[in-house]
Amino acid sequence: MMQCNDITFISIVAPVYNEEAVIGQFIERISQTMSLLKSYDYELILVDDGSNDFSLKVMKKYVSQDTHVRIIELMRNYGQTSALLSGIESAKGEVIITMDSDLQHFPEEIPLFLEKIAEGYDLVCGWRKDRKEGIIRRWPSRIANYFIRNISGTDIHDFGTTFRAYRKGLLAKIELFGEMHRFIPALASRLGGKIIEIPIQNIERPSGKSSYGLSRTYGVILDLLFLYFYLNYVTKPLRIFGMLAFFLFVPSCMIAFILTALILEKVGVSVEVFPLSSYRRLSFYTMRTDALDRFGTRIEKRFTKREIVQMMEDARLKNISFCSSVFWCAVGYKKASLGEYHKEGI
Repeated sequence: MMQCNDITFISIVAPVYNEEAVIGQFIERISQTMSLLKSYDYELILVDDGSNDFSLKVMKKYVSQDTHVRIIELMRNYGQTSALLSGIESAKGEVIITMDSDLQHFPEEIPLFLEKIAEGYDLVCGWRKDRKEGIIRRWPSRIANYFIRNISGTDIHDFGTTFRAYRKGLLAKIELFGEMHRFIPALASRLGGKIIEIPIQNIERPSGKSSYGLSRTYGVILDLLFLYFYLNYVTKPLRIFGMLAFFLFVPSCMIAFILTALILEKVGVSVEVFPLSSYRRLSFYTMRTDALDRFGTRIEKRFTKREIVQMMEDARLKNISFCSSVFWCAVGYKKASLGEYHKEGI
């Protein structure tokens, strides 16, 4: 086994899932490309992500023939991010190249990535500038890229491709889980990594069927929400929850008031709102019920009209608007308002 020697040792990580028709060709093209790079040594880490065809058998045949090839066998299908993470954690090189094994990525373009790494970049991203896939793959991907670019502030075009070259030190600082592999450029940018994007070729899958489609849209939306929270509030979570509480407080108060009014109306209580311009108040709420009407009748029987007026005037002078409004309702302000009492010469 080769020894790692700084940047001259490259680890190529490729997840494999049911690629028996093309995996042999993929390994051979990697070998041919790397044999032309005399200043680099390499290892090819193939991560079998629970393939249920003969992919693993074909890979094992190449392992016995080529000492550069290594295999990591997962017990079941965990998904692309987990497969990539398994390969990255096992990689020995100071530069790690990730790519698909279905031949949609061209091994012959690996030298382009290494050139940019040699120029001092921490992350080199492939850009499928002229995609040959169908519209069902292209347009959802374009929309997702637009949102990721705006949420993260990372100015690259293609977050979906796995064809990238990383410095191992950068990847060591990024925690991968779920479907986070597409967000690696955004997370790297947050860490201050130096990122560049280069155009790559892209073709339809030579064999097999893609597992990507519109069915993944829901998961992508959730991942976008997670990305927004992670990039903006992971160190200050109280701010987003406080902001949500603030925006929900006003409508919740309105809903509570409406429900209270409906309940009061149900039990025979009507709610009225009217301005008190003489007191220079915008408005106040007063409840008028049958019980208050009966209470007003008792007050009229117990007190003279002059005494009632005096009590209301005392309430006004003392700025006891609530007491004043209760008296107003109690004596039936529609039938016996303060003005009417004055008309009677009281």
